[in-house]
Amino acid sequence: MPKPRLGFWWEYEISDLMINKGWENSPQQILEYFKAEAVDDPRYAGYPALRTIAKYMSRIRQGSVALTRQRKDFEYPIHMGSGKSQVPWELSRYALDCLNFYAVNHGIRPSIGLTKRFASVAAASQEPIPLPDQQKSVYAEMFWYADLIGATSSRKRPSTVIEELNRATRAWTASNPKRVPNLAATLGVTEQWAMPKGDLGFLKYMPEFAKTFSDSPFYDEQLTQSDVLDEMDSSSDDFSWYTENILKKFPDVR
Repeated sequence: MPKPRLGFWWEYEISDLMINKGWENSPQQILEYFKAEAVDDPRYAGYPALRTIAKYMSRIRQGSVALTRQRKDFEYPIHMGSGKSQVPWELSRYALDCLNFYAVNHGIRPSIGLTKRFASVAAASQEPIPLPDQQKSVYAEMFWYADLIGATSSRKRPSTVIEELNRATRAWTASNPKRVPNLAATLGVTEQWAMPKGDLGFLKYMPEFAKTFSDSPFYDEQLTQSDVLDEMDSSSDDFSWYTENILKKFPDVR
């Protein structure tokens, strides 16, 4: 029986270290990084073996891992343009807003993929009053994760229809909290955005969304107990709690 695919969290971690740390030919260095992180961070418990790391590094170099180029840290103006892994010039101000937001609030550069989605959300959320950058970032992180999963073989893209309807109806300016739920029911929407337990490590790359998740009743159980993390896989049950809590925390998301 073939071994199961390495979890999405680990795959993304390996690609991030290759692309943004310059370790594209050093599986041993990546392994040592995982070992060091595992001392204090339970997300790194059960890190993959050297041979597995090397195998996935080969896949990443061959382009078989989803949206690899968009995983690179965004730099202006280098990553502006009309290509699939670039941010359109007409969205340049929003791209710079994204860079500023993550640099100031989290001390990091957002990926090209996250920047593209932040800029897209921003462009559609300016009237009649702009959506705050914090809320733009939450949506952008949800869209970026969903697109990464949708581009990964054997994985189903999480639904972002509710988020789409919020943008379409300018829900952040609406006074009727039932407007989007009613519209979703009319359109027959039955699924909400959700993340399986096996992907929880990816919250590292969703810092604004993770703030919401940190209030979750699942947080202490899943991010502080390595024995729980060891049992996680991408087929685990989804939690609708994420969307429900965002509804409470951000009044525009209804």
